[in-house]
Amino acid sequence: ELITIGACLDCHRGMGMIQLNFLGYDEQAHRRGPRSQFAHWSLGGIDAAIKRIHTAAQSGPKRYQLWIYSDHGQESSVPYEVATGATIYDSLAEILDGKASAPPTDLIELLQGIQGKRGAWFFKSKKTHPSDDPSFYQGENFSLAAMGPIGLLYLNKTPSMEEKRTLANRIVQELKVPAVLFSTDPGEAIAVTSTATYTLPKQGSELLGASHPFLVEAAKDLATLTHHSESGDLVLSGWKADAKSITFPIENGSHAGPGLNETHAFAIIPSGVHVSNPYLRPAQLRDAIKHEASLISE
Repeated sequence: ELITIGACLDCHRGMGMIQLNFLGYDEQAHRRGPRSQFAHWSLGGIDAAIKRIHTAAQSGPKRYQLWIYSDHGQESSVPYEVATGATIYDSLAEILDGKASAPPTDLIELLQGIQGKRGAWFFKSKKTHPSDDPSFYQGENFSLAAMGPIGLLYLNKTPSMEEKRTLANRIVQELKVPAVLFSTDPGEAIAVTSTATYTLPKQGSELLGASHPFLVEAAKDLATLTHHSESGDLVLSGWKADAKSITFPIENGSHAGPGLNETHAFAIIPSGVHVSNPYLRPAQLRDAIKHEASLISE
């Protein structure tokens, strides 16, 4: 309601460009699962809000184009703790610190999904340190930032390539994490699973399946992720090709991995807008919006 009211007011104020994000479906899908009745119920509320905004956009001092798009989908998922009986923080602490060291008081926040954090955004001041984020945990010999099916593992001592490979194998075999990735040559990464080791992006079809609709892009993106300056020494992935994804917080829906549903989105855009590719990626959508805005301003 607050988002819709703000957008309608901006329409009547004649703002040059208005962008808004509805959280309702995402909240319910994280908590109860993307196929849950609550999640689908929230879509009706979003439809009604879009109708109100469309009316405001046509009745103010300016006539706005209306672009409706999603950023991603959601995967039905199983929390790591439910699948294994332990949290990912405790499991990593056992093999890296020699003990389960996550304090119970911290785990209450660490295990909350994204739906448990957004309410605090209305009241939280600017973050000053990663440890202010309840998704971040620091052990004696490692740190972990985990949200959804992705965990970024930082080791206090920089590991060699062989040490990365050995630790990745331990994590998938002993901790039952579906896959662990780490960077190798420029643009490439190693993905270790319980049954095989793959080189990305060239063996993307073997890891993700040949029928993946965005196979080339997803494999390349996974490799690129491991090369990010802040991605950590190892990237833990909860994605599974043949079963529900594993998510590291407590939630029944997740995204951030290469799954079929989470990599899909939709865009309802004005007629006449030129799109060069058969599907849009965020940067291309942004460029298209900027182009249309420049035409309107002229």
